[in-house]
Amino acid sequence: MQFAAIGLSAALAAPIAQAAPAQGIFLVPLGAQWRYHASASGPGSGWEQLGFDDARWRIGAAGFGYGDDDDATILDDMEGRYASVYLRREFELPSVVDKLYLYMRYDDAFELYLNGRLAARAGLRRGHPPESHEADQLEVFELSGEHLVAGLNLLAVRGVNASVDSSDFSLHPGLALTFVPTHILAGESARRDLAYLRERLIAQSSYLESGEHDVLATIEAVSGRLPEAMLRIDFLRAVRQIIALIGDGHASASAAYEDDGAVYLPFSLADTPQGVAALRAGKRGHAFVDPDFPFIAAIDDVPLDRWLEMARRYHAYISPQLNRRRAVRSIRRIDKLRDDLGLAASDRVSVTLAAPSGEFLTRSFPVSDQRPASIRSVPLGGSRILPGNGGGIGYLVIREMEIDLLPEIHAFMDQARHTRSLIIDVRGNGGGRLQVLLALAPYFFPPDARPVVANIAAYRLAPHFKPDHLAHRPTFRLADAEWTGGEREVIKQALARFQPLWIPPPGKFSAWHFMLINRQSDRAAQAYHYDRPVAVLANEHGFSATDGFLNGFCEIPGTMLIGQPSSGASGRTKYFLLPESEIEVGLSSMASFRPNGQTFDGFGVGMDYYAAPRPEDFLGQSDAVLAKALELLERRAQSARAAVGHERRPCREPMEPR
Repeated sequence: MQFAAIGLSAALAAPIAQAAPAQGIFLVPLGAQWRYHASASGPGSGWEQLGFDDARWRIGAAGFGYGDDDDATILDDMEGRYASVYLRREFELPSVVDKLYLYMRYDDAFELYLNGRLAARAGLRRGHPPESHEADQLEVFELSGEHLVAGLNLLAVRGVNASVDSSDFSLHPGLALTFVPTHILAGESARRDLAYLRERLIAQSSYLESGEHDVLATIEAVSGRLPEAMLRIDFLRAVRQIIALIGDGHASASAAYEDDGAVYLPFSLADTPQGVAALRAGKRGHAFVDPDFPFIAAIDDVPLDRWLEMARRYHAYISPQLNRRRAVRSIRRIDKLRDDLGLAASDRVSVTLAAPSGEFLTRSFPVSDQRPASIRSVPLGGSRILPGNGGGIGYLVIREMEIDLLPEIHAFMDQARHTRSLIIDVRGNGGGRLQVLLALAPYFFPPDARPVVANIAAYRLAPHFKPDHLAHRPTFRLADAEWTGGEREVIKQALARFQPLWIPPPGKFSAWHFMLINRQSDRAAQAYHYDRPVAVLANEHGFSATDGFLNGFCEIPGTMLIGQPSSGASGRTKYFLLPESEIEVGLSSMASFRPNGQTFDGFGVGMDYYAAPRPEDFLGQSDAVLAKALELLERRAQSARAAVGHERRPCREPMEPR
């Protein structure tokens, strides 16, 4: 059938726009209840007709699917069995209309019928297999109203997977009377998204009950005062402030449209104990915007501290160091915070710069539509052997906690075998996989050393989480078969001493899971025992797996942590989509503890020796933290009390930032 034969625009081969629908226009809302047929057997002839008997079909809420954790009705038997799902929904029209608008998120293809006549199709061509398409955005299609009637009508949809063995599928339709600009969100749409957010928080948020804030009551309060319509970006900001109350370092809310029309500072920012420095990126590294006045005192005549205070609301109840880091990063985008501060929009920004002497200079800059780079660390260079008496000092740089880097790490450890001491630098490391810790740890345990518990955790018992939800870390229950008898005894002893700062509500979480570090690993047979002093360098950009890495080295004798406390985040992040605002929300599904009972989230891992970079460090002219490590290693090498094998002094609690 040709589209032209039923009055469809040729533009229907592709969506006409991305959209956020508004209430008052929906005939079939997103998230509505549908009759659906999902089976290896067909639905029967005439399934798309108004008079078809669908009484035996099941009822479920859109979207329908599996595999991406973003569907309301999970089709957990679909993969490997059937590739098509059929939906039916009646709707009322008060009068005849010329056109309607189909809102659709789909993976991989669909065809849609109005009163039994094909009205739209995507990803399906006669004689060809279904095309692959990701359900990563809400799309809108214009439909002809030619065959609609005043009164009862039928919307029928067949969703098709690219193959029966596909790893995911999604089908989420809605039908509206009018098309709404992409930046508008109706109050009713926002309320439905808040209700869905509430459901998902209850189902999978690991830290929902851990703090002092009643997040669910806040959602109800926000829902009750929503306007009739709002900007989608304003709703995104409201969602961010809600999830900030949880105290979850992994919690996030993002949307593809949030950078539309964004206005940024025309330079990067580096946070130092002396102040926040303004830097420009160049081919040869960074340089101060003004070498004589490197620090920012005010923006648009508003003190920098006020900008930071406003930005902190979106990242409120995480650790102080992570809160400040995210606030500094947030003020790069000035249009959003200008709105919050009641400042007028402008294509220029006034910046008051400060000199170390206390003098000030005000300059005007054109704003930028490009996000400036985020400076996570001083320039580190590559792994190398630093010169020094007695064999030099090994300097291992780990920029990411990624399994792909393990061959390089092991090769460097072979190279550093006869050095007098070792520095492991994870400054600016944003996380990844804890397998890096498990692979590196065996080098620092004597062959006869007992294992050490590095992490104790439990996950939220959400219906869609499997019993091996934490196996990828790898973290296992006491009763699991992974442990030897000796390891199980170590876990029992650690559990007897374990006094968690916060106790997950009984019945809502799994049993405790444990991670060990010891000589038993895939490299244990090859890993030699490095029995000389070790320093680990870190800063506030250490996040997630890097928090776990640092905590692991807190438990290893003969090591010291130098730098700034880590961000404070440890979790198994699971994502879902708020369907009408298209906001992707991420939440930790795991409550994670250090063996001392403290959560990572809200605290981070403290240092044995605090050291922070100087402003000139970011220009590559010096490295104050590395210099401090070299000084401490030299002291330790000269001290008889520094013999490896001493009882490990636990890492200090994180220092309060400025």
